Amino acid sequence: MSILYDKPFKNYNEQIDKLEKEYGLNLSISSYTHIEEALKTLAYYNIVNGYKECFMINGKFLKNLTIYDIIVFNALEKHLLTTLFKYSTYVEEFFKTKMAYVIAKDISVDETIYLKKQFYNVSKKRKTKFSETVQKIKLSFSTKDQPTKYYEDNHNHIPPWILFKNVYFNSVIDLFTFLNKNMQLQIVNDYSLLKKMNIKNEFKTKNLKKMLTIIRKFRNKIAHNAKIFNYRVENTDEILHQEIKGILPNDFINFKDIRNNLGKTDMFAMIFSIVILLDNSILRLLFLNEIKNAFDRILKSKFGNKYLSLANIPFDIIDRIDSLLLFFK
Repeated sequence: MSILYDKPFKNYNEQIDKLEKEYGLNLSISSYTHIEEALKTLAYYNIVNGYKECFMINGKFLKNLTIYDIIVFNALEKHLLTTLFKYSTYVEEFFKTKMAYVIAKDISVDETIYLKKQFYNVSKKRKTKFSETVQKIKLSFSTKDQPTKYYEDNHNHIPPWILFKNVYFNSVIDLFTFLNKNMQLQIVNDYSLLKKMNIKNEFKTKNLKKMLTIIRKFRNKIAHNAKIFNYRVENTDEILHQEIKGILPNDFINFKDIRNNLGKTDMFAMIFSIVILLDNSILRLLFLNEIKNAFDRILKSKFGNKYLSLANIPFDIIDRIDSLLLFFK
């Protein structure tokens, strides 16, 4: 007995017909060439579901919305997301650099030594997690990627600043959680803004872990072209806003934001986490200018305010970024 699939294959002409008749997309203005081109690139699912919260009411596209509107807005968002992605790679690089420095200084430059359990704080409850983390890191010993392979072939050890270049971001974050408190604090206090936090050291450490996790999870979503604006990071503690507020100007994050749950597990949280962990004054200013430009373009579109609302981004984001630019100059 054949299965009657509820989502059967449809050719491009059938997809176009469904967009017009079932979802009410205005096709009279756009040429069919552009529509088919969009279906072959952006894909039918992304056109219908990618921005339905922005572009649809009761399952129908807004009146007079065209495929051109969707493509242009997709490009505007892509500009924003690629900016976030680019600077998240700097955050990863800086964190790995700080991790490698402390591990090499306080433990060893030899991978057969600095990955030994005896140098880490491993409770009975987290014993399995530590073993899994180290095993994932050790997979890089056999990589064909540089520079680790070169060191494997030509040197008598692989220092952490080399090994970490071929280790997943998540694995290095996990390894951080097993460092003793003194080593963790050295890394935390090497971030100029985190060092200024007037809170207990354990909360500084927790905040660093939370911010790194939020950046990593958002970046992974961006890398896989997932829907981002309504994404919220799950299974992570919220960032301690009161403490963040103390190291960034009041014009950027305030008590009202805290009450309204702004910047806890959303895109806004990723943005100010990058600002804090982008521990280079020149790159921080470049990021702020680029992200301001990206939001400015989005806000000039007719769907800008709706997008910001869904993304949990404050409507005065441009003014807030300006306050940071003034603060960091």
